[in-house]
Amino acid sequence: SEKELEILEPEFIVTLGNTPLKALFTAFFPDETVPPVSVVRGKPIPVPAIRGAYLYPVYHPASLIYTPGNAPLYKVYLLNLASLIRSSV
Repeated sequence: SEKELEILEPEFIVTLGNTPLKALFTAFFPDETVPPVSVVRGKPIPVPAIRGAYLYPVYHPASLIYTPGNAPLYKVYLLNLASLIRSSV
């Protein structure tokens, strides 16, 4: 839940697919329209309710079964996330 995330104070919350993105985006940005993961994938979104935290949406890994051509881009998102995590340590 968002309350648990506020207590844990994570730096990055990686959402895998539209469902978790919708749930968390609705919780943290109740007055905004939820963007589809296809629009915000691989882009860190600051979460004001959790100091220093970012949502990091990516496609669900199972989506690569149906669209294997997205695998190179998916790898880029994960490498960018790794870079963000290393730079925050």
